[in-house]
Amino acid sequence: MLGIDRDLLRISQDTVHIARQLHNVGQMDETEVLLAEVEEQRMAIVAENEEHRLRRRWLMLGNVTGLSELPAGIAEGSLTENLPSVDDESLLKSLLSESPEVKYARAGLAQAQAMLVRARREPVPDLVLRGGLQQDHEPLNTPGKPVGLIGYAEVGVKLRLWDRNKGGIQAATAEVSEAQEELQRVELALRDRSAAAAQQYRDSRAIVDRYEAEVLPRLRRAYELMTRQYGMMAASFNRVLYLQRTLFEAETDYIAALEQTWTTAIALRGFLLNGGLELTKGLTDSNSAESNAIPQQERPSLHLSNSPCLNWPIFGWR
Repeated sequence: MLGIDRDLLRISQDTVHIARQLHNVGQMDETEVLLAEVEEQRMAIVAENEEHRLRRRWLMLGNVTGLSELPAGIAEGSLTENLPSVDDESLLKSLLSESPEVKYARAGLAQAQAMLVRARREPVPDLVLRGGLQQDHEPLNTPGKPVGLIGYAEVGVKLRLWDRNKGGIQAATAEVSEAQEELQRVELALRDRSAAAAQQYRDSRAIVDRYEAEVLPRLRRAYELMTRQYGMMAASFNRVLYLQRTLFEAETDYIAALEQTWTTAIALRGFLLNGGLELTKGLTDSNSAESNAIPQQERPSLHLSNSPCLNWPIFGWR
């Protein structure tokens, strides 16, 4: 693109040069010279902007690949060889089954369902068993002789008399519904983005095919004929420059359509993912949850408390 923009700038400069010469001999008025100079400045702006865009793209490529010191250069290859073909139906099925966004939403749904199962089992009491050995230095009736090594075992259960964890179950159910809606939203969003990308691919591919078969061959043929007429002094150089500029502008549109074709095809095959340097949603949510989390204290297992449940040791011996 930069090479074509520079060629267009060169053509505009030649046009200005010829317009000034014709103005000096009285064959062109000053307004036509001014218009040619305006076109020259416009093409200079386009070429300069393309240089800035190329520098930015090289920086983006270096950042994404982890090569921040990647020197700018020229990418080798052909845009016209092995143009990708896209099957909308198969790509959509693959997108809805293998997309990381869908997998992330399904993992969130599975997590919410697991939390609901846990909340429903929370009222079921836990059976607590403890046992062990310990050294008892309490003196016996015999002077100077301690009790010694003893063994102990405890069995306990925590009964919930009034707390059935209804609030926790309702909250977990709401989280399951939210996760299901999120999964549906992700799938619908992917369908919409896939349809838009497929339309862009079809539009750009139609432009590529039409330019290859119809537009560019006719412009090249017209440019050749105009060049011959100029060589036989049957056409002015201005007409030659005009056709040359038209041909280069058409080639610019053709290359832009090729770029759009490759970009949309790669995006469709890559699950429509972008933003490789952005923080992922899951990591953002986990960081936010960790920053807002309140540390939970370990719940006692065999001690009476003020909570609406009874801690009842069933049996213990020592």
